[in-house]
Amino acid sequence: MNAAGALLVIPGLAVMVFLGFSGLSFARDKSGVFGAFKQSFLLSKPHFWPLFVRMLVLGIVSGILMIVPVIGWVLGPALWLCALGELFERISPRQAALEVAATPAIAGLVEAAHHEAGLDQIFLETWAI
Repeated sequence: MNAAGALLVIPGLAVMVFLGFSGLSFARDKSGVFGAFKQSFLLSKPHFWPLFVRMLVLGIVSGILMIVPVIGWVLGPALWLCALGELFERISPRQAALEVAATPAIAGLVEAAHHEAGLDQIFLETWAI
């Protein structure tokens, strides 16, 4: 990588943070692509540095998981999407995870699985913003 390519890494990471929630915002709000970009930017702007650190660590961990054949290819992206959804839920003014769920039964199962596995406490301690 040359010096010009290295200079594009920092703005690329900033774009990752600012537009990281656009897919989730698009699915929840159905406001169009540019509306989702705007919503993602507005949600992540006040929490830029905490989100940057969490996304960077999460990207490294999921990248390491993807080195393992087959299992890592499933767990790496799943970890990334679950944690990104949890962060989106925490900074969003509405409860995104329960609204995006197809039915209340699925939302109840997800909530029960989190509680049973002790993930509520882990997420509260790790992802608190």
